[in-house]
Amino acid sequence: MADGPVFQRWSKAQDMYLKDNWGRAPIAEIAAALGRTEKAITERAYKVVGTTLDRDPKAGRRKGRRLPR
Repeated sequence: MADGPVFQRWSKAQDMYLKDNWGRAPIAEIAAALGRTEKAITERAYKVVGTTLDRDPKAGRRKGRRLPR
């Protein structure tokens, strides 16, 4: 058996919960509800929502905005 952290995959239901509650509930509350760390929540938010509270939105992730060619 390998030593080190064990990573739990994100389910579609967890991603939906994150999307629905991001910006509405505190990160600590979302983390507690999903059984994850606050760091895991902010990292996943960047992938799923396209932004976190401490990073700019991903380029091209906002609706109606395209990347320049």
